Amino acid sequence: LSRLNRPYLVVLRTPGTFAETVALTSAPVLVRRYISELDVLITSTLKTIFYVNTAPKNLHMLQYLGINQIQLNHGDSDKAPSYRRIFRMYDKNFVAGQAAIDRFANNGVVVPREAFEIVGRPQVEAVKIEQAPIATRDLKRVLYAPTWYGYLQDSRYSSLPIGERVVRALMNRGCVVVFRPHPWI
Repeated sequence: LSRLNRPYLVVLRTPGTFAETVALTSAPVLVRRYISELDVLITSTLKTIFYVNTAPKNLHMLQYLGINQIQLNHGDSDKAPSYRRIFRMYDKNFVAGQAAIDRFANNGVVVPREAFEIVGRPQVEAVKIEQAPIATRDLKRVLYAPTWYGYLQDSRYSSLPIGERVVRALMNRGCVVVFRPHPWI
C-alpha cells in the first residue's frame, strides 16, 4: 500500500495485534472493536477498503456502499479457503496470478473475470528463482514454508507432520533449509 503513494490507514478489529502492526508500518493504526466505531471512518474521501482475510467482521465494512471493496488474497494455495464463494462479495479480488483465477473456476466457483486483478506476490518479489538445477549449485538453499491447518475439514491438512522428514532429506542432500512456517502454526 505504501507504494501507491496515497494516504491510508490500517484498521484492526481486535487489539491483540496492535503492537505488532504498528511496528510494521508508518501508517496510522486504529482499533475499532465495535460496529458503531466504524461510522466515523466513512468520509467522502474514502475511496477503497482493502481486506487481508475473509473474517466475518469484514461484513461490518462491506455495508458501506459506494466504496471499492478489495480482497487481498494473500495466499496462493490449493486449499479451499483460497477459492470460497464468499470472495464474490468484494468488488475486486487481488490475486497472485492466473492459477488463482483458474482455481475458482476449477472448483465450480463462478466469479466474473473482471472481478480479478493479478498483482503478483509482492512479499516475495525479491526472492531470486534459480534457473539452473539445484544439484549444480555449490550452495543449495531450499525454502520450506508449510501451510497452516485450516479450521474446516476441507482445509485441515499441512505437510508439517512430516516436516522433519522433509527437512532431514533435504539436509542429507546437502541443502541449507530455510524454514518459514505460516504464522498460525
